[in-house]
Amino acid sequence: MSSYLTAAETAERLGVSRATLYAYVSRGMLHAHPGPTPRESRYALADVDMLAGQRKRGRKPREVAKATLSWGLPVLESAITLIEDGRLYLRGASIEGLAQTSSVEAVAARLWQCAQSVSFGPVAPTSPAVLAPVQAHMARQRPEESLLPLFTLASEDAPTAQWQATPERLADGCGALVRLLAACLLGTAPSADPLHLQCARAWQLDGEGTDLVRMALVLCADHELNASSFTARCVASTGASLRAAVVGGLAALTGARHGGATARVEALWDELGDSSPAAGLHQRL
Repeated sequence: MSSYLTAAETAERLGVSRATLYAYVSRGMLHAHPGPTPRESRYALADVDMLAGQRKRGRKPREVAKATLSWGLPVLESAITLIEDGRLYLRGASIEGLAQTSSVEAVAARLWQCAQSVSFGPVAPTSPAVLAPVQAHMARQRPEESLLPLFTLASEDAPTAQWQATPERLADGCGALVRLLAACLLGTAPSADPLHLQCARAWQLDGEGTDLVRMALVLCADHELNASSFTARCVASTGASLRAAVVGGLAALTGARHGGATARVEALWDELGDSSPAAGLHQRL
């Protein structure tokens, strides 16, 4: 037998799908070597057997839980994202190509497998009346402090509940959640304008800054398994509404080791003032 295996041979030897194999590679659990063509990788037999042994030993529930929390697992099979040969694809489209020209609304519609006009149609005139008074009350708070209560009060479960059997209605509810989330972040009313243009107006950005925000939103469209995204996935897996999943994700984001770290970094810069950053950091450490 050759000392290198094809992707199909490797997946069969490990007893996993090709998607899981690619997830192993993306998380550094297995190294992909160049194959005979740019889109065809090879995997060292010794590395594959070592990983297979680790997986066999890790089937005990206690060891699986330990690995899940400590080593960057779980690996989730996904029909959304493919990582192959150092390239990222969303529903078959290269992320580089999407970031060049697409809006985050267009990418969201691709991920949700619906038309953009269905998921991001006219703005429903329901939430602004609830949102505006709470926004005024919390205007002095930082976004990471106000985002969770604002969104929770202004949103509702029904449009994205599990019993919504019509894909079009569910897609419309998802688009409304995205717009509401932006409004809560920016201190504005929900708008049908593209999200990057809303951010540009609120933050007074020039053309280059506006396009950078658009690209950043597209590049973060599938946020994989950081703390808040993983929390949202866990909530959604229970059958809760997608609105509840977002609330769960926002709750995780408030932690000082996650979204709350932004405030700590800004406080540090304020403390340093005009002094030498290196000297100030050295003194702090």
